[in-house]
Amino acid sequence: MFNFTNEQKSYFYGFFTVLIWGSFIAISKINLKDLDSFQVLFYTSFIASLITFLILIYQKKISHLKVISLSQIFKLSLISLPAFLYYLFYYIALKIIPVTEAAALNYLWPLAVVFFAVVLFKEKVTKTKIIAILLGIIGCSIVITRGNIFQYKFTNLLGDLITITAALSWGLFSNLGKKNKFDQTISYFVFFLTIFLFSIPSMLLFSTFQIPRLNNVWGLLWIGILNLSISYHLWFKALKLGDIAKLSNLMYFTPFVALVWIAIMLKENILPIQLFGLLFILFGSLVYILGEEILN
Repeated sequence: MFNFTNEQKSYFYGFFTVLIWGSFIAISKINLKDLDSFQVLFYTSFIASLITFLILIYQKKISHLKVISLSQIFKLSLISLPAFLYYLFYYIALKIIPVTEAAALNYLWPLAVVFFAVVLFKEKVTKTKIIAILLGIIGCSIVITRGNIFQYKFTNLLGDLITITAALSWGLFSNLGKKNKFDQTISYFVFFLTIFLFSIPSMLLFSTFQIPRLNNVWGLLWIGILNLSISYHLWFKALKLGDIAKLSNLMYFTPFVALVWIAIMLKENILPIQLFGLLFILFGSLVYILGEEILN
């Protein structure tokens, strides 16, 4: 059989995470046609909690829940709070500003991941890291704005600030998740359950309970099972096996994958200039990988 290094495994998990996360914008936009942000979060977090609970049963870890202490549950709940804020804020942003605008600002989160990695874990900042991040941001901006970087006008300041806050929230959550030492599946279950429990009062205070239409069920299942539950497993598995900055740079491929999903699901065309932006993203990854190998 093949013997893969931890770094190779981390890229494998990171690659599939990119494929799944790329679908998030298109599927969420479809869900938000008939439901509001609070209702979508309520249903998707419930589905993710249920799926993770079934995984616990399959892995025969239900008994572990009986021995976990209240302090451990509280700590895991605190870790999951930034994830709750990320999904809530991003759903709200997708409702009040254009999809491409929300996507452009949302993809600042890899920069937020590296920022919190430096602040929380004291990771070293190198020149290649800075260059790779800048190239990734430029490429990401070209892809999302279709080449109109300097002429691109944001339409809603509140929506922009909400999206930036969402990106920062995910950057913080990614680092806290990496620092978490509890059992992986139990941690995810507490994460999703906490998000679900927070979504209940949020929905009751700012929205209403609404049973989704049949044509919304598949989208809610997609987000709850794949984008939340499965992608969490893949992402934190990748983080534990690899370098957090390298994986964050890999995540810059997500905008291109998102464009493919948007083209398929929302019937929007991909322009040549957007493919040009992908070259910046690819070059940024290459600069980082080669630069780190030379330094090491």
